[in-house]
Amino acid sequence: MQIENSELLVADQHVDTNLEFLAEHTKEEKVSVLGHVFKSIFVEVPKDFFLGIGNFFRRYFRHYIETFKFFNKPSLKVPPFDKKDFKENTQHSFEIALIFTAILIFLIKQNAIPVNKELQEQYGNDLIQMFMEFAIFLIFAVAYSSLIVLSVLSGRLIRYVFKVPVSRGESDILFAYLNNSFFSVSALLAFFFRCSMQYEQIKGTGTENSIIGFCLLVSLILTVWWSIKFAGLNQLSTMKRLIFYVISIAWFTILFGLGMSAICLFVIGS
Repeated sequence: MQIENSELLVADQHVDTNLEFLAEHTKEEKVSVLGHVFKSIFVEVPKDFFLGIGNFFRRYFRHYIETFKFFNKPSLKVPPFDKKDFKENTQHSFEIALIFTAILIFLIKQNAIPVNKELQEQYGNDLIQMFMEFAIFLIFAVAYSSLIVLSVLSGRLIRYVFKVPVSRGESDILFAYLNNSFFSVSALLAFFFRCSMQYEQIKGTGTENSIIGFCLLVSLILTVWWSIKFAGLNQLSTMKRLIFYVISIAWFTILFGLGMSAICLFVIGS
């Protein structure tokens, strides 16, 4: 580390320090201290604020783009997943569910979406709201953990039965991605459903069954898409493909379709 031209060189990058204001010969050459202060407040602060908001929304928008890319390219050997971190994908998947929940609670408190008076009063109490948020977090955590365990174990069984040419670690990551993708889609659907209805309004009606049917249909479409691409990328033989399609489409449609339905109905009732 060395000081050069009143700046600190760290890892080959110039980092501004206060040293530039200490040298006598720089008093007239540099912008005044007040100039720096006002620039920081009126330029840098708003810039960082709006960039932060933009980056926040861009991160989750990009997450959904990658979610649908995965259904089309379920492999760690092709872009963009050859350079992605599945742990980050997992974190974003779970964060999205919590963010949607926070937005819904705010909308409920503002009476901006359908809600019964009792529930609105409960969320109006800070202690009750904190307790309910914690309960919702636990339920989401249990649902996510159950689905990802079943997904990863299913992947290991598929790898063993169909001799898929991937390592066990790669298989676990691929099926973790699959679970994350369905979980993210479930959170998005649940958010839109909750914005238009509340469970007491649809309980015991055809709408409740329609939501379950819709979730199963979405799960079927995504599972068929994923299965075809997965078999193709891993070059399964014709006979293996046919058997793989029957087993994977049936199993994952039921697994993620029912999981999606449960998440949607839970959020609608909250």
